Amino acid sequence: MGHKQLSRKVAILASVAAFFTLVWAGATLSSNMASARGEPVPGISAEGAWARPALSGMNTALYLTLSNESNETLVIVGAESELAERVEMHETTLVTSQSAGGHAGQLMKMQPVATYELGAGDSLTLEPGRHHIMLLGLKRDLLEGERFEVVLRTASGAAIHVNATVALAGPHGYDEHDAHENDAHDHAHSTH
Repeated sequence: MGHKQLSRKVAILASVAAFFTLVWAGATLSSNMASARGEPVPGISAEGAWARPALSGMNTALYLTLSNESNETLVIVGAESELAERVEMHETTLVTSQSAGGHAGQLMKMQPVATYELGAGDSLTLEPGRHHIMLLGLKRDLLEGERFEVVLRTASGAAIHVNATVALAGPHGYDEHDAHENDAHDHAHSTH
């Protein structure tokens, strides 16, 4: 094989490689742009999203089930909504405490978390008394039957648009004790 033929084959291979690189980059860019516009993120679903009613200036919690049917780990790094001054991802944990009178008890403590992580094929249910998303400082009343949007941000830069319904209880009901997630931001309370 002569030098000219070899150079020509290398040029063809380089062109083919460049073409496939552009196709891959375009598909990635298209996917990220689509998710930013509110189009579904492939393999990711958010179902059963709901929040309790609350008055302007108060807080409420968003609950839903996230499913990751993609082949990659999904990392949620934040959330936002035009309805609230701040939106935070939280988890509620049970801690043991000692009262001044020496009685041991358990305390439900809510705290912010930096991420929610779902491996490929995993689901995460955000529900009262566990993981949830707090909408802090509502800018207007949130009334039963209304629908609103919350955007979840992923580590990859995608935006997952979640449509939620305002309801007194979600699809699985709730324990009255868990209703306190709608109250003031400091949620520690005794469960003697």
